[in-house]
Amino acid sequence: MVFLHYNINDIESSLDIWKFIQDLGPTLVSIIAVLATLWVTNKTLKSQTSQNLIALNAQKDFEARQIIQRKLNEFYGPLIQQRIKSSKLYKKFSAKYRAKDENFSTLLHLLTNNQFAGNDKILLEQIIKLGADSERLIQEKSGLIDDVELRQEIIPRATTHFLLIRLAYKGDLKDNTGEFKDLTYPKELISKLEERKSQLERELENLNKREG
Repeated sequence: MVFLHYNINDIESSLDIWKFIQDLGPTLVSIIAVLATLWVTNKTLKSQTSQNLIALNAQKDFEARQIIQRKLNEFYGPLIQQRIKSSKLYKKFSAKYRAKDENFSTLLHLLTNNQFAGNDKILLEQIIKLGADSERLIQEKSGLIDDVELRQEIIPRATTHFLLIRLAYKGDLKDNTGEFKDLTYPKELISKLEERKSQLERELENLNKREG
């Protein structure tokens, strides 16, 4: 009878365990379903975050390319062309004067009441016009000047020189040449502009490679 009693107890215990499992089953299924949903959601969010990051970086690169192209096409390119053209004219204009004085300065020459005639006068007028064109371009596109030395030192010296040449040519400025010796044209302007242009072109090339 004792043996039977133990068997009955074992059976009852087994039934209790089975009932517990049956009762717990739906809960386990729910927990597994929730965990599976969380896992899928997490994977989806990570994928979306990665895609959003890729899209954001692509948009940043696109905007960076546009800005660089604007700088090249609207400021550095045109200004370099104007300055090279002016430099060629000035080289022709000043050749005979520099043959006599290698330190010849058009501004200082005009300030001492010296005038130009014939072809020299025509060339100087074209040089002055190009200076005015460059000054206007600099004013209109000043927001595209991204080099500190150009923006704060070299270009202000150049635009000041353009103004002084115009005033001296018209006779509004005279004498006191010592006051203006430090305001002659910055010869390093073209090389500095070309240096920055090359840097921007390399940046653009790198952005284009990253896009590909």
